[in-house]
Amino acid sequence: MNIIKRGGNNTNLRRLNEILKVFSKYEFGFVIERIGLKHKIPFFGHSNKYESLEELDDSLPVRLRKTLQELGPAYIKLGQMISTRPDLVGESIASEFSKMQSDNPTVEFLEIKKLLKKN
Repeated sequence: MNIIKRGGNNTNLRRLNEILKVFSKYEFGFVIERIGLKHKIPFFGHSNKYESLEELDDSLPVRLRKTLQELGPAYIKLGQMISTRPDLVGESIASEFSKMQSDNPTVEFLEIKKLLKKN
């Protein structure tokens, strides 16, 4: 799997960098290492605190929600869909993700308009 293509558009590389920064911010850097992507992403550092999911405390659902919210609308929509499936993700995660049904960061209309004109 080739994550970083040379000579192409830097948009994907910038977005990947943003995603990895958010993962690190909320202490999910170990996931990148665990699934074997660290050697394919040379600029990604080691996670700060945790080495496994078992080490995470009750803040896991909150940190997952905040991660999705910070990553943007597509990830928020994913969280909203996941919130309807406690049978798949557990009651605590589904309950926390249900907060994304109505409580999300706002985006200014001018910012949305600029993105629409760009694309």
